[in-house]
Amino acid sequence: MLTELGIISEVIAVSGNMDTGLLSKKLNEEIDLEVDGVKINISHKTEIPTKGYHIVIRGHTHKPVINSFGKTLFINPGSANKEKSIPIKKPSVAILEIDKENIDAKLIFI
Repeated sequence: MLTELGIISEVIAVSGNMDTGLLSKKLNEEIDLEVDGVKINISHKTEIPTKGYHIVIRGHTHKPVINSFGKTLFINPGSANKEKSIPIKKPSVAILEIDKENIDAKLIFI
């Protein structure tokens, strides 16, 4: 799947608790990055760090949500897998667009 997505755009992915074998060795457990001055933390963990990130992305619960905690935007894209989509059993992804200081995040349900 990651290879196929890579045809469309750059893929930044982290390993999850169900990833095994080569995939789990290939992916990091956590990634910090900065896009146009926006500090982002991506992980599959459940903890939400509050150490100066503008955006925190998590996936472990598979519950699609976009919320703000203080000045931090929290995103959980849910799951693209219908069987793991909680609680609505509809696959979902999150789209995050960053253009200088403008941040637009939305959930898409399939």
